[in-house]
This record gives sequence, structure tokens and C-alpha cells, in this order.
Amino acid sequence: VIPTFNMSAYVDSAVRSVLRGTFNNFEIIVVDDGSTDSTYSTMSKYTNPNSAEFDSRVNYYYQSNSGKSSAVNKGFEVASGSFVTILDADDKLTKNSLESRYKERFAEKSEKHDIVVGGFEVFDRNKTYGKRYPPNTSDSNRLFDQFYTRLKTPFSLNACLVSRAIIDRVGGLDEKMKRCMDGDYA
Repeated sequence: VIPTFNMSAYVDSAVRSVLRGTFNNFEIIVVDDGSTDSTYSTMSKYTNPNSAEFDSRVNYYYQSNSGKSSAVNKGFEVASGSFVTILDADDKLTKNSLESRYKERFAEKSEKHDIVVGGFEVFDRNKTYGKRYPPNTSDSNRLFDQFYTRLKTPFSLNACLVSRAIIDRVGGLDEKMKRCMDGDYA
């Protein structure tokens, strides 16, 4: 799920990063939260069957501006897969990101995970500021401590592969929140 609002300069790179990945069994759901820029035309090259770059795995939805949480929730609503990841329009996935998270979910272990946390980098156009590696624990009390008391969060909701079962049980993001909704959801 890629929520976007006036991010036409970035959303193409986000979509391309998924399309260029090593994992192919996915759908990309771009939810445009009322953009007034060229987001629609940027996305039409993937969604128009007459375009040379058409890819049936890319879906575009437009809604009136209601906030990021609403856009993510719309993506949750229309997603048909058993697992969902959120990718902000100005983020990119590494080539093996989805594949490695998916394989970790189905690794030969006694229990299957409903959430798989991946690492991530913090970057801008000019440089990378640092890498964050996945937490080395699945103990909920330790994760809570790491997430809420550390200066640098140990994981980002955008680096998680979340099962549909968790989304159905917990529900969507709190649409009243304008910031930190991913931290609230985690």
C-alpha cells in the first residue's frame, strides 16, 4: 500500500522499487489522497492498458483529501493479499525486501509470524543517515520498550510485513491522528 499526497516527484520511484524487486507475487495499491499535482498522470503509465509500462499488478485509487491514515486504511480495504506492507511515496524498497520478509514469515519454524520486521535506511536525496536493523527479539515487552523509549526507533511500520489476520483483528490506522499514526498502530 502506497499512500500519497502531492508526491508525484517521488511516487514513481517507490513503484519502480517494488516492480524491480526479486519478489513477483504482489499487488501495488497506490492511494492518492486528493493530490493536486501530476500524481494521476504519473500513475497512468502503469494502469493504462495501452501504455508501454502497463503492469496489471499496479492499482490506483483516488480519494478526497482525508489524511494519510485514511489513505492507508483504503489500501487495507482493497488489498486482496494475505500480507500487506506500507511504503510511503517517498520511500523505496531494496531489491530483495519483500522476498526476504516473505521468506522469513514462512521459514521453517515452529510458529509462523503475523508481523515480520525488516531493516531500513534513513536517507534523503543526497545521503544516507543511517541504517536500522530489525530488533533481535520477538518479546512484546522488550519490543514495546525499544519502540517507545529509544531515541532511534528500532523498526518502522513501513518495514513490516503484516498479515491480513492482524489487520482484520486490530483494524486500520486511527484517522483522527495526523502524525505518528504508524507508531500508534505498532
